Amino acid sequence: KRPAVGCVANCPVTDLYKIFRDSPGLRSSIISEYLHEDGNLEEILIKHSPVRVADKLPDIPYFFVFGGQDAEITEDHLPPLKEIMEKRGFDHTILLVPGMFHCDIGTHPEALDAYLNAICSFIDRAGQR
Repeated sequence: KRPAVGCVANCPVTDLYKIFRDSPGLRSSIISEYLHEDGNLEEILIKHSPVRVADKLPDIPYFFVFGGQDAEITEDHLPPLKEIMEKRGFDHTILLVPGMFHCDIGTHPEALDAYLNAICSFIDRAGQR
């Protein structure tokens, strides 16, 4: 198994409980992912939320793209993510694309280029190890 060398994510969920509570359109997807676990759903979602397990994240560079018009992963998801990345001292980029809807990166060439360049740079770094 190879170690992670970077993380690139398009519109990632940062807080499962918050997205479950605030975005009814995503509830069925979230429930189906965690249906196998025993216990209270709220506690399960909190336990698995990226913003709550930051101490388990590897020290690698991160590149996140979010849409300014995303109705699901709204801009208020960004400050906790940014705070965690900075607190842990991680090399990170958070790109907020005005006019972009949820996972709509393909219609924003500049954002797509930045996203693909991040992937390529992480692969290049891996080759230099």
